[in-house]
Amino acid sequence: MSNFLTQIKSNLVTAIITTLVAIVTLFSDKIVGDIKFELNKADLRVSSYEKFTASISTFVFNAENVAGFYQNGTTTKTSLHLVVDPYNTSIDDIRKQEYITYGILTRFWTKDDIGRFEKMMETVKRIDLQIHALNPEAELIENGKEDHADPKITAPIVKQLNALNRELEIRVKTFIEALV
Repeated sequence: MSNFLTQIKSNLVTAIITTLVAIVTLFSDKIVGDIKFELNKADLRVSSYEKFTASISTFVFNAENVAGFYQNGTTTKTSLHLVVDPYNTSIDDIRKQEYITYGILTRFWTKDDIGRFEKMMETVKRIDLQIHALNPEAELIENGKEDHADPKITAPIVKQLNALNRELEIRVKTFIEALV
């Protein structure tokens, strides 16, 4: 009988140890999985943040250049191509990333961050509308009908554009600071 009890105790200890190892393994897999997910999430956040901040920085620079060239009367065909072509590339880039960035924000950041992003993008779109308002003058120059833009037409647009550029700069800084 004592041999039988010894065997039961031995088997019971083995079963308990096996069960404990299984439980620890189960939870460690979950913990390792959670850690991997958080690391991937952090990596995606960082790479998305870096790409978007580079794009928005380029856009701000190009929008300010367009306003500056018109404000200073530097509106020959050649000079406008120096600023309008890079501007068009940057607005295309930022708008192509808009919903990708929005999706990442909704997955990994807060509703407040999303709100700041939406306000920033609203300002980007308002800047783009103002720059498009300069197109009739740019087309006259492009088609050789005028040598320079008419400041009487462009000055009020550029004034609004400058105000929007300042607004965007504040919104971008607020957005970036909140994500850090």
